[in-house]
Amino acid sequence: FRLLQQAAFLSPLDERAPLAKARLLGDFARSRSDANAWSEALANSRLAQRLDRNSVDALLLEAELFHEALAGGRRYPAQAAEIMGPLRRAVALAPFDPVLRLRQALVLLEFGRDEEARQQAQAALFLEPDFATAIVLLHRLQGGKGDDPALLERLARIRAKADRLRARPGSYLYNLLRTDEPTGKK
Repeated sequence: FRLLQQAAFLSPLDERAPLAKARLLGDFARSRSDANAWSEALANSRLAQRLDRNSVDALLLEAELFHEALAGGRRYPAQAAEIMGPLRRAVALAPFDPVLRLRQALVLLEFGRDEEARQQAQAALFLEPDFATAIVLLHRLQGGKGDDPALLERLARIRAKADRLRARPGSYLYNLLRTDEPTGKK
């Protein structure tokens, strides 16, 4: 952490140091349930956003910090807006990123805004027709069962494509083609 503080001091206009500090503080806050570390993480995320107004990573981190409060069982009226605000700004910066659209869909789903969630999942699928998680989420939102033969066949084709392409874990292609079950209610 000290090296990050030194990096921020030596390069005060570089957003990478406060962004790294925000991630580290967020991890610490999560592991210790430390509200002060959470506040510092949020402050560093916002500093990174001021230093680079085009930083999708800083916006995603801010949304993630507010989302963690939801995961911790704490709900309050403005929470959906606090999570969705940075996500919407991230989409404005990267309008052709289907992963951002799906993140919005999952948050909207958690807050019971199914129709908006469906629209965002459809937008993700429009951008990437083989986006497996968006396919599963839309199927669920339409009341489909997980053992639907048509769904399973489509996912099998996507898995076969992923195997042929040998997408590396963490890569854009890997995230797009993996078939994990989306989280959220229902």
